[in-house]
Amino acid sequence: MSNSRRASRETAFQFLYGLLPLPAPGGKTSDCPFSRAEFSLFCSSFEKVEDDFAWELVEGTGKNLPLIDQEIHANSTNWRIERMPLVDLTVLRMGAFEILFHPDIPKTVAINEAVDLAKKYGAEDSHAFVNGLLDKLEKKSVK
Repeated sequence: MSNSRRASRETAFQFLYGLLPLPAPGGKTSDCPFSRAEFSLFCSSFEKVEDDFAWELVEGTGKNLPLIDQEIHANSTNWRIERMPLVDLTVLRMGAFEILFHPDIPKTVAINEAVDLAKKYGAEDSHAFVNGLLDKLEKKSVK
């Protein structure tokens, strides 16, 4: 059964939202690898289509979490990473993974998809926060 990348991102977001650790004070994060079996169980339990792109987002975000959180922290103005709402932080982590580790995906697409997730799951202003931070990260990563 085929699945759009948008649906894959949503499935990955939902899985990661429930399982990613919060950063400790000071923004330090340990990596958080997940097994494919855990992801498969999640997908079957919630009637989600399991696909390779969703798993790639889950695995890549988890394995690169310390670096991703470091980049989010470095590009955040007036917001400590450990105080960010979990929905926003999860969306930022996935978006940052795509920007930093997925050169085949246009950075504007990664940002727009993250903004759409923030609009759907976040607070009223979440999408603006996510857009601003990922845009800043993207501009720095191009240099």
